[in-house]
Amino acid sequence: MIEEIQGPDLPVTIALEYLDTTISEASAEKALNRKELKHVSRSVLEALRNLHDDGYVHADLKPDNVYVNMQVGDNRFSEVKLGDMGSKAEEDRENLPLHVLMRQLYWFGPFPDKTVEIADEEITKTLAALKRNNLPAQQGMFKTIPETELSKKDNEFVRRIMKMDWRDRPSAGDLLEDEWWEDE
Repeated sequence: MIEEIQGPDLPVTIALEYLDTTISEASAEKALNRKELKHVSRSVLEALRNLHDDGYVHADLKPDNVYVNMQVGDNRFSEVKLGDMGSKAEEDRENLPLHVLMRQLYWFGPFPDKTVEIADEEITKTLAALKRNNLPAQQGMFKTIPETELSKKDNEFVRRIMKMDWRDRPSAGDLLEDEWWEDE
């Protein structure tokens, strides 16, 4: 956000910075090289660390919500910013909305049994019903990506991030200190 403009009339007007495109659109045009991938990853993790430090989580992190400005060179992205904060939630992970849990199920695979430790009764019943009805999930999709598409080191880094239970995932700050960055 560049500036919040408040006048005597409602609603409040918010002026947002313009960025050229999203990572989703840029990667559809041309796959990211490793240097670009690390640049984008570092920028997103720094933004997440800042959100977490302020007590928020971004509940809709995806390539369509990562905005970039373009430049010429071996790294096409001069700026990387995290957007669409409409799904940002105060850090109350025990009470995430059902739509967030549904997205997690789809991308991360089935919920581990220990989820019942933090879920309320309604969510526990919903998760049990989803499990019984075999709602489609990717089932840990990163385990099956061949090394020709994603190096073993990159795959291991992504799999550390993509653990279903947030309590098992490293924080954004921890990921910024990960050995994965050493060969930059």
